[in-house]
Amino acid sequence: MINDNNSFDLLSRMIPTGYGYNSAFQAVKEGFMRIEASGSQFEKYDRPTLVSKSRELYRNSSIYAGVINKVVQYVVDRGLTLQALTNIDFFNKILENKWYKYFQHPEITNTYNGTSLTQAILREYLLTGEAFLLLLDKSNGYKVQLIEAEQITSSDNRVGITVDENGKAISYFVTPYDTTGNLDFTKTKEYAAESIVHLRKLDRPSSLRGMPLLQSAFSIITKIESVCKNEIAAMEVQSCFSMAVTRDKANSPILPGANRTATDEMTRVTQINQATIVHCNPGESVTPINRNIPSVNFREAINVFMNHLATPLGLCSEIVSNDWTSSNFSQSKVAINSSYNSFRIIQDVIVSFALDILYEYVVTMWIKDGEITLPDYIDQATVFNHQFLGPMYPSIDQLKDTQAQTQQIEMGLTTYGDSLNQNSKDYEDTIAKRKREITNAIAISKQIETDTKVYVPYQVFCGLPIPTDSKSLEEVDDELDDSEDDNANNNLSLAA
Repeated sequence: MINDNNSFDLLSRMIPTGYGYNSAFQAVKEGFMRIEASGSQFEKYDRPTLVSKSRELYRNSSIYAGVINKVVQYVVDRGLTLQALTNIDFFNKILENKWYKYFQHPEITNTYNGTSLTQAILREYLLTGEAFLLLLDKSNGYKVQLIEAEQITSSDNRVGITVDENGKAISYFVTPYDTTGNLDFTKTKEYAAESIVHLRKLDRPSSLRGMPLLQSAFSIITKIESVCKNEIAAMEVQSCFSMAVTRDKANSPILPGANRTATDEMTRVTQINQATIVHCNPGESVTPINRNIPSVNFREAINVFMNHLATPLGLCSEIVSNDWTSSNFSQSKVAINSSYNSFRIIQDVIVSFALDILYEYVVTMWIKDGEITLPDYIDQATVFNHQFLGPMYPSIDQLKDTQAQTQQIEMGLTTYGDSLNQNSKDYEDTIAKRKREITNAIAISKQIETDTKVYVPYQVFCGLPIPTDSKSLEEVDDELDDSEDDNANNNLSLAA
């Protein structure tokens, strides 16, 4: 017969796992309750709380705000550059210039320029799991209105989105704030889904709204903040003490303070501006206090916690804490490569679900209104072809990275254009600038040789390596003339 006190543990060891999953049995044993509901059902109750908690942490937690701002810095930095990719080069320049002017003030309140708007979109995405843009009409210059996640709601529809039978969004309810900062449900408006750009991270296919990307680490952030505050408080208290006086039979303090005696203060304690001098009796000793706050393992422990905080975003603790003192070159390189891949994924989300949609919208409207005229020989399939170039790839050793890129180009593993794109450079613009620099350098070299009769290699003026057997421009011209004469003579001989 099984003892009741040990029956459950014994049964847990006896359960035949061939008929099921032992992990499920253990979960039930630990009190787990199975709830079968859609993703949107969980969001309905928990999303507002988590969004509010995320806002509060961003206001009051330097760690949380630092992580969010660090991701924005790496993903957006000073902005994403448009590169139009139609089959006509001059039309690409027209589109790029038009977009550049539009992106100076793309937001209806003129609070944001293009870069700060992109940063705001990403910040909202990280904090709330989603971001909303309302596409405005011609009367508003086709600008956008940035809408907070809390505003997508109504008195009758807290989720704020209506969908069809397939789960596709049909409309969005946008509720403005009143003068007191509260949602004014009397002014809620319904907009067609085509007018709303909805960037979101869905945890499940049945979800409708996004969740804060770091919500699973909220408890860790709170504990890290608590540990840091406690360490600072302990450090502050301990900083007030510099030494301890030890004696065999202590019955009253000898330093100025409570219960002090006039004899102790006058004969054994001397106060001067710089210090307090204690005259010890036999059997007494003065020991300096060892200030071991923070504890010797504090940094290692914090790094472990920060690694847990960075995990939901696919980052490394070095990126989050901005502390590279414990990492060598190889470890730092691995951390940057891993984190950079995560940054690229976030960047692709921002581009694909926000900037691409906005670009195609305004270009369509410009063409429709006649602000842009399509060339007759343009390939219609390439009208909207484009890409956004992100910030430069972070580098630990720029020389080594440049040498590696050069070898990859020489071996055919990448192209010069792809290498430029990786460094946030436009291929056509770079080639045009280099051509202009080299042309000017050759003209400068010729002018110097004409004025001084001294040849200075043109490579000096455009940053190119100087050949060891460099010749004057006159010698190069003479060789070209001789070569042309030889070719002419050979042609005459062949004709004969």
